[in-house]
Amino acid sequence: ENWPIAIILFAAFLLRFWQFWDIPFSHDELSAINRAMVSSWSELIESIKADSHPAGIELLIFILVKSIGFKPWIVKLPFALAGLASVWLIYHIGEKTISKETGWISAALLGSTQYAITFSQWARPYSIGLFLVLLLWWLLIKLKETKTDRLKLGVCIALTVAAIAYTHYFALLQAILLVGLFLPKLERKLQISILLSSLGGFLLWLPHLSIT
Repeated sequence: ENWPIAIILFAAFLLRFWQFWDIPFSHDELSAINRAMVSSWSELIESIKADSHPAGIELLIFILVKSIGFKPWIVKLPFALAGLASVWLIYHIGEKTISKETGWISAALLGSTQYAITFSQWARPYSIGLFLVLLLWWLLIKLKETKTDRLKLGVCIALTVAAIAYTHYFALLQAILLVGLFLPKLERKLQISILLSSLGGFLLWLPHLSIT
């Protein structure tokens, strides 16, 4: 039963990493890297204010460029891995919510669609934003299913919500819609738990408010 998803993941890996080290930066990526070519944190914050996205991905690029290097494959690697991990997550979400076949089809589509592949190869917020939204969905499913470790899952949900908010505003909107759609399906105790976790995520994002 694991062969289909293993084949899909292998194909998704090949489509994203074939001659990965030869893929140049896009214009959009170069604009982000240009903003990251500063010498201090305060300068970085000022450069981020010129962009329409939250500071999280710009900070990640800043750290990668300063600590590891400027080569395209180094900067792109976390985004490609997030794209591949999204294929794995959407399989589990489809399997848990509908059926194993749904998981296979969802993973195959996300793994092979040119749109998803391209954004997995760009050092921009999109593949990580998708991964985090899917991770939130998976955590909500786990919280609904389990009777133990709910506190740990609640903390993970708060951290994921905060990470989404630091990554992309439309991803945050999707997270809000996802939580809103999940709440009516849960018992009252879990509804309160998710709302508190979401509030915790919002509090973790508050330092970003002045940049927003």
